[in-house]
Amino acid sequence: LSGDASLNVSGNASINLVRGSSDAYVTATDSSSISVDGSMTMDAQNGSATGKISLSDHANLHIGGNTTLEVDKGSPSIAIAGSGQSKISVGGNVSLTSGNGSGTGSITLQDTSSMTTTGDLTADAGSKNSLFINLSNQSALTIDGNLSTSTASNSQYQILNSVDNSTVTFLNTSTGQSANGTSTDTITISNLVVNNASTGVSLNMNVVVTNSLQLIAGVLKTTPTTLLVLRNSAVSTGGSAASYVDGPMRKD
Repeated sequence: LSGDASLNVSGNASINLVRGSSDAYVTATDSSSISVDGSMTMDAQNGSATGKISLSDHANLHIGGNTTLEVDKGSPSIAIAGSGQSKISVGGNVSLTSGNGSGTGSITLQDTSSMTTTGDLTADAGSKNSLFINLSNQSALTIDGNLSTSTASNSQYQILNSVDNSTVTFLNTSTGQSANGTSTDTITISNLVVNNASTGVSLNMNVVVTNSLQLIAGVLKTTPTTLLVLRNSAVSTGGSAASYVDGPMRKD
């Protein structure tokens, strides 16, 4: 799609790759748009096929329901990629799941592109598969729900990697939020924004901030085993009697 073109799906949408090595690509550029009223599933099983939705140059992808990326067996690859100020909006949960193959599932945002989800963002990796959510070049991810990881001990996954002045925002006005994992899990965020006017955001995994922490609304809660770590070059802005860090943190 290009040149202000649009593709509208009134129900659910799916991209299914089963066995073999045939690829499937959906590309939107030049202010074009893709809209799915229901849920969307990208599913790859066995084989070595690649399935990808690629957005660039102000293109938009809107999904009204849940979004699922699933890889299982073989070495397939499925991805949603946004660049060039493209926008992705999801009206439900976003799930990246995998079985026991060596495939890859990823969401990549770069070049000031953005993604917003009104539900939870979850990655559940199997023993060998890799799941990635990569942000770079001033891209932005806004989560209205919880961020969660669940992984087998041999997984190669990296749930979230935010670099190059990209931003992750926890945003909710009615319900508390959390980053869920274990005390051995760590995610890295360039710019972290806490804007939760309800009960705040609880860190149930380690979070490393490399550039800036912005406290707009709500309390950021940590524990002795699930720390907030600010790198030496990171700065903190905002903060008030109603928005602060409650618990241990470290600067290094």
